[in-house]
Amino acid sequence: MRLQKRQKKVNLAVNLAPMIDIILLLIIFLMMVTQITRFDLEPLTLPEAVKGESQPPQAEIVIVNIQATDRIIIDQRIYQSSQIPEFLSKKISELGQENVSVLIRGDFKSSWEVSREIMAQCAKLGISDVEVAVTPKVSTLEMMTP
Repeated sequence: MRLQKRQKKVNLAVNLAPMIDIILLLIIFLMMVTQITRFDLEPLTLPEAVKGESQPPQAEIVIVNIQATDRIIIDQRIYQSSQIPEFLSKKISELGQENVSVLIRGDFKSSWEVSREIMAQCAKLGISDVEVAVTPKVSTLEMMTP
């Protein structure tokens, strides 16, 4: 009598559910990371400063970029100087006066008048935490030392 060997059927199905879960988590992570990075820093040539100190941010920083053509850019949007008080007032109403800080990044070739006007508008609105971004000046002696 001849006995037949029974072959076990192997189930080779691939479970795609865990792979889809991981891909969705990866997509969500990448979307969150791109939202966190700051795109509000325009490429500018900042003026040099001989002396100064940097302080850690203690409030929500509004970065005001002033290009060489005196164009004002905040959060990748172009503003006229007359629109700045309205924008800052909106930030103050959202966050509170003590939680708003302004960083002015003016190009080296931009006119000082635009920066001065923004500072005056901040003062009128009661924003006391206003900073001006500069590049530290490196002396020739510092450049020669290793």
